[in-house]
Order: sequence, then C-alpha cells, then structure tokens
Amino acid sequence: MRGKLTIVPFRRLLAAACVVYAALAGTRRARAEQTAGASCQTLPCFDGPFDRRKLKQDEIIGRVVCKAGTDVGFDPQRRLAFCTTGWAMVLDGVPVAADAYTLFHPNGRVYQTTLAKPREFTLANGRTISCAAGHVVLSDDGRLEACALAAQLKGDVRARVKANVAFHPDGRLAGATLDRPLTAGGTTFAPETHIRWDTAGVVVGGMLPEAATVGGLRIVMEFRLYSDGKLREAELAEPARVQGHDFPRDAHLQFRADGSLERARYVEKKGFMIHGEEWRHTATVTYDRSGAETSHDVEHWQSQISEPEFMKRWRP
Repeated sequence: MRGKLTIVPFRRLLAAACVVYAALAGTRRARAEQTAGASCQTLPCFDGPFDRRKLKQDEIIGRVVCKAGTDVGFDPQRRLAFCTTGWAMVLDGVPVAADAYTLFHPNGRVYQTTLAKPREFTLANGRTISCAAGHVVLSDDGRLEACALAAQLKGDVRARVKANVAFHPDGRLAGATLDRPLTAGGTTFAPETHIRWDTAGVVVGGMLPEAATVGGLRIVMEFRLYSDGKLREAELAEPARVQGHDFPRDAHLQFRADGSLERARYVEKKGFMIHGEEWRHTATVTYDRSGAETSHDVEHWQSQISEPEFMKRWRP
C-alpha cells in the first residue's frame, strides 16, 4: 500500500546532518539537550531547558573555576550543568585538565570531562582499569563508565589501547575496540571493530571499520544483533536482494527476531533540477513477515542552492 508524501525542510535536514556519530562507550543513552545539531555522544545531554550564559571573566561557581569567554549552563534548580575549566584541578578525586569542557550530574559530581593525566579506576567487580589522559565518563556515584584505555585489559577480549572502552554498572565489559579478531554468534569481527556487549556478555552490536559480511549481508558502519547473533539492524555496503525486495547500497534495514524483514529506509530516486539543485526521494517501507509491504512513505528533499561547477564536472 502507498502512504503519504512528506516534504522535509532543508534546514531541518541540514541540522540533522551536523549530528556527528560517536560511540560513547557508556551503558546508558545520555539525555538530550534540545539544541540544533546536538549529539548526546559528544555534547551536553541533559533534560532542559538550561540557563546558559557566556562568562566575561573567570568565575568560581561552587567548587569549579569556569573559564572566561566560554558558556556555563544551569538546570532549572540552578545547579551547574556544564562549564569549561579555567585551570587544572582535582574534582571528586579526578584530575581534570585545564580548558576541559565538563558536564556535571544533578548531584554535583563530574559526569564527563578530560583527564589531565592517566588514572586508575576500580570497577564494581574489583577490576582495576587504567585510563589514559583524555575523555572520561563517570556515573553519579563516581563509578567509571567509559574512558580511553591506557593499558591492555585482562581477559578473553583484547581491546585496543588508547581506544574507548565502556563498562556496565556491575563492571562487565560493555564496549571496546578490538585489537585482534573476535568470533561471536557465527561471525568473526576484524580488528578495529567497535563491539558492544549486553549485561550477559553477549555481542549485541557495534561499529565496523570497513565492510563486512554479517548474517549473509555485506554491511557497513553501525549494526545491531539479537542475542543469537542474527541481524537486528544494519546498513548495506552493496546492493542486495532481501526477502524478494531489491535494495540499493546504503539502505538501512531492520529485522525481526525470526529473521524476517521488518522495515527499510533507502533513497528511492535522486537527481538534479534544471539549475543544478540536488533532490532525492527517501522511502521508508514496512513489511509483514511474508515480505509483503504494509506501508510505503516517501520524503522529498531538495537543495536550495545550485550544485557548484566543480561538482558538476565530477558528477557520474
């Protein structure tokens, strides 16, 4: 069946395009600050609204020296939510670097910041983790959630040193970048793949450094798996025929636990207007378990600017 044609404003798409993917090695999805282009993996991610202002000079806010010329934010209860440190300092026993963009939990403890130097953290299961100087994520009770490794982990998984690693509240590994191949759910993942594990230690997804075959499909970028290793969500690295339907490269597919195709999103048509403005139709299609379409909606996007001359020369 055919659905409605939705016209998507160019500016909204442009703002969405500014969202940079970063796999925050945390075990919970950060809360979103509703600002255009904000990414919860890299920017302030709290429930708003915030009272944000720019400092004219260094200012001591509670126990934190915040830097002149940078923004500070307060939640509705007037608690400090984020600021850039004016100089290096120790907060909650953590050596925070100077000029470190730092987020705070509602209870005042450090949430995300930049370590001024390597530091060891002890997890809930007694395991000691060496974190390198750089980005660190902490829970509201000071527990390590994510950091860049300073030394190799002990155990079956060989994680890449200096890459991000994450842990569940009980201390189990939640995410890491592989330093050697790992076989799980019938698939062998290459080094540099970022893998995510659930609380039972089962691989449930990750980010591929290059195209790989998973579940019989060549896929790229981020993927999700069911606990039995079947594909749950993926982006195609090359055209593929799935359950009687042909999909182009870059199509985003979602599957049910029984392996049947549930949803697909892909560019159906694209081209250029007479004056060079690019346009495309993106289809979102749903399917029943037999593979029959149950809905087919199309979003139309069109650029408001003409294609530059140098791009026209390289157009296929």
